[in-house]
Amino acid sequence: MNCAVHAEREATGYCRNCGKALCGECTRAVREVLYCEDCLAKVMGHAAGAGATAAAPGSPASGHPSTGSPGIAFVLGFCPGLGAIYNGQYNKALIHILVFATLVAGVSIAHGGLAPVFGLSIAGFIFYMAFDSLRTAQNLRAGAHEQ
Repeated sequence: MNCAVHAEREATGYCRNCGKALCGECTRAVREVLYCEDCLAKVMGHAAGAGATAAAPGSPASGHPSTGSPGIAFVLGFCPGLGAIYNGQYNKALIHILVFATLVAGVSIAHGGLAPVFGLSIAGFIFYMAFDSLRTAQNLRAGAHEQ
């Protein structure tokens, strides 16, 4: 089979996205996966045929910012796990829920002077979750990918 762009050349691979036959000159390898130039431009968020331009400072490299709101993430952060779920961090949400449940269990079984310590730990952990969700949402909006 011949290249879809250069009909006189033998195809050396196929675009993973559209299946177009590609010669060695037309292939664009990204982590050992072959793409044609048009599909790679679509994936990168650029119009086909447009020259490659550097991303502006402070903008995400993917070409489209996260639509999440740091304010909403902050408010949801007061409920154990919801702020992390809003930011797409499901493992962190599970850990937040487990830590919160452990602290609540600690308050219920604590004897003597330990109950206030667990109570203050719960309050501190709730504020930690809210501010962590805010910081994470701000970083995601700026283009940093946290996991």
